[in-house]
Amino acid sequence: MRIAILVLFGALTACEGASWDKTPVAPPPTGGQTGAQVSQYCTYNGTSDLESLNAFLSRMGASGWQLVGVGGQTATLYCFRFIPVSPR
Repeated sequence: MRIAILVLFGALTACEGASWDKTPVAPPPTGGQTGAQVSQYCTYNGTSDLESLNAFLSRMGASGWQLVGVGGQTATLYCFRFIPVSPR
């Protein structure tokens, strides 16, 4: 019984800790992708400065990432997708 309580406590602590981690994550590499392969990527951007946020979104768009979702309750999560251009 003691072990079950410890395991449950450890699992709950890990899940709670993960929900508070708002570290930005670098996008995956996309260089040279062609065809029907679609990549998705979500990250946090901890800024509340609109100029900085617009610069971040512009950089993502210029690198081929399309913003597809924004959400969050304790932090803002930005989700993107990358659809490579098929060679013609």
